[in-house]
Amino acid sequence: MKRTRSRRVGSAVLAAGAALALTLSACSTAGGGGDESGGDGLTAVFLSGGAYDPCAEGYAKKFAEETGVQVQVIHEGYPTLHDKLLTALSSGADSYDVIMVAYQWTGEFAPFLTPLTDKLKADQSLSGVIPSVSQSYTFENQQYAVPFSAQAETLFYRTDLLQKAGLEPPKTWDDYEKVAKFFDKNPDYPGVYGTSVKAGDANVQSAFNNRYYGLGGAVLGTPRSTLDVATATKALDLLKRDATELSPAGARQATFVEVSAQFAAGNVAMAELMPTTVLSQITDQTPENKVYGKVGVATIPGGKGEAGGWGLSVAKSSSDQDNAYKFASFMSSAAADHDCFVQYGKSPVQGATYEAGDVADKFYTTGVRAALETAAPRPSGATAGKLNTMFTDVSSRFLAGQIPNAAAAAQEMADEYVKINNGK
Repeated sequence: MKRTRSRRVGSAVLAAGAALALTLSACSTAGGGGDESGGDGLTAVFLSGGAYDPCAEGYAKKFAEETGVQVQVIHEGYPTLHDKLLTALSSGADSYDVIMVAYQWTGEFAPFLTPLTDKLKADQSLSGVIPSVSQSYTFENQQYAVPFSAQAETLFYRTDLLQKAGLEPPKTWDDYEKVAKFFDKNPDYPGVYGTSVKAGDANVQSAFNNRYYGLGGAVLGTPRSTLDVATATKALDLLKRDATELSPAGARQATFVEVSAQFAAGNVAMAELMPTTVLSQITDQTPENKVYGKVGVATIPGGKGEAGGWGLSVAKSSSDQDNAYKFASFMSSAAADHDCFVQYGKSPVQGATYEAGDVADKFYTTGVRAALETAAPRPSGATAGKLNTMFTDVSSRFLAGQIPNAAAAAQEMADEYVKINNGK
């Protein structure tokens, strides 16, 4: 029996990034021709964004042309996506077939998703997906999503400034501090800050994780693990110094929006950013881009930063499991991955995209791929939501002076980590 689905049509606001607030107001049907599956087609929910919207729409049409299966694409803003999906999935309603999920939701959503491990192992079209990307969607030895978009916190730095100063790009966090301090209030480099940290609540956990992982901390959130208090203490000390002493004013409220703009304007020597938040501002020769041709890209100091990524999962409640998986796989195929990166800026998951002739020679390609291949994820298990909220809360209170020192903040993190992660 065919399902009955809402066909409401409204106006959608395109978001240039996942952090922009947006309430769902648009549903659209992609694809032409009949549905050879015998059903009424698929419904797929995508995060709304400047890269994701046209990619999803365009390739849903291509999928319909090749298979005869129509796909209704729903665009949902980041602030409402998690709760909307969890409500629908937990109800057991046959509302969605394919959903776009952040990797850190994997453990929380797993009871309502179809395990894809066996299908992925047999799927040659996805054999070129970078291994570290796939691992982010694994929970209790099962993979629950087809990787769709992947990137990692990456170091962007001014090649001209470092060369003039006789400095090398930092490979460790101690090196990073030396470079940042060199430019701090240096009269030879007026108006240039050593760094800019996105220490606002929306991104401060990423800043902490970059330092914790780069200093040798183990992946957070694994079962029965603990937080290394000494490493967390040093990470918090570095974070506070970078945010309060070596960054432009306002770092305590800054997000990737402010930091990427400061970097493009030539005001900072180094910044930790996800590539999609800054590349569009520094790759083209425009009046606003003051750093054109003067940017280097490398892994986060210590060689390991925080991973970021979105996958396409199949809802367990979907009555068309086979076509749902085929569509998810199609969206991440080598052709779609390359096309959606070159045309729209979606972060690639396939190694072949980075090796393509029109991508491999870009100044950022090697550094971005290296950062992705070595990145470590946020907690993504069943308690991930509580853990990630805790890291943000403690980091923010420490930076605001509400916790007396880094050691006390790290100990609070460690105590809360055990309570949440290990159920004690």
